[in-house]
Amino acid sequence: MSATPVSGWWPFVRDQLDQKNWNGADFQRASGISRSRLVSWEDGAAPTLDLIRTTADAFEVPVVTAYVAAGLLTAADLEVPAPLPVDLTAVGHGALLRELERRLT
Repeated sequence: MSATPVSGWWPFVRDQLDQKNWNGADFQRASGISRSRLVSWEDGAAPTLDLIRTTADAFEVPVVTAYVAAGLLTAADLEVPAPLPVDLTAVGHGALLRELERRLT
């Protein structure tokens, strides 16, 4: 499955390459993704979901950041309901004691 081509994917990849001071060979070593794939992205090709995840892993960025760059998610899509309160009766004694110690020291 390919993502819809968007203008944000290549700028995201290029910016990450610049931030890491990587060239195509560095990216290929870190990700296993060929340098020719970089050229195709620069030319406007859309990444697959697997390649988006692999790219995020190589750049050590959250995968949702890469999904947003690829146009698959928006900031509004990332709104999630607040987590439910934790049932403290389900938490083990050791975990509770470690948390108390962390808070009190």
